[in-house]
Amino acid sequence: MARTVDENPSLELGLDFSNTVDWRNGEKRADSLATFSSLVDWSIKKGIIPSDEAPSILRRAREEHAEESALRKALQLRETIYRIFSAVAHDEHPSVEDVGILNRFLSDYPVSSSIIRTGEEYGWATVPGKGAEGRMLWPIAKSAADLLTSDQLGRVRECANEEEGCGWVFLDETRSGTKKWCSSTGCGNRAKVRAWYERHERAHSHASRVS
Repeated sequence: MARTVDENPSLELGLDFSNTVDWRNGEKRADSLATFSSLVDWSIKKGIIPSDEAPSILRRAREEHAEESALRKALQLRETIYRIFSAVAHDEHPSVEDVGILNRFLSDYPVSSSIIRTGEEYGWATVPGKGAEGRMLWPIAKSAADLLTSDQLGRVRECANEEEGCGWVFLDETRSGTKKWCSSTGCGNRAKVRAWYERHERAHSHASRVS
């Protein structure tokens, strides 16, 4: 039976997908999506697909020899989302090419609707049109498109930890709108420690010159 696809995913889903890379712009880059099965696992974790649907998605991709191409499409979408919202976070316009890629993802996996019976009731079922990966990628692309056209766009930030190349993008939901770090306990704390160390070194250097 067709399962319902969330036609209104959260505005942060696309950003979360972009953040499946740790230290994107640094020397310690670590990719959480190394395989098609890891994409499926992430989609389950985010509630895009139910866990009991994963075996059929994995089997279909394997039978169609589509695992590599599906993962390649997923990574293309992820990098496109990152480039779009990194540009926005730096008060720049996303490139026409990247917006075009996002549009292609939205059109490649069109959502169709049909009526299904569940027990004694009837309801709508919405499913993406094609590809083993379509069920997972369409809500992600939709989330990015919704954010790009929303009044929350001005709250998109990129983590200020450029020295280590964090590269995570996020929605600043603070009242002041001045959030700088992806996490206060992660990059924020690292920045505080680094600033303290630099102050300590400057003070020590000054004291040495004076003496």
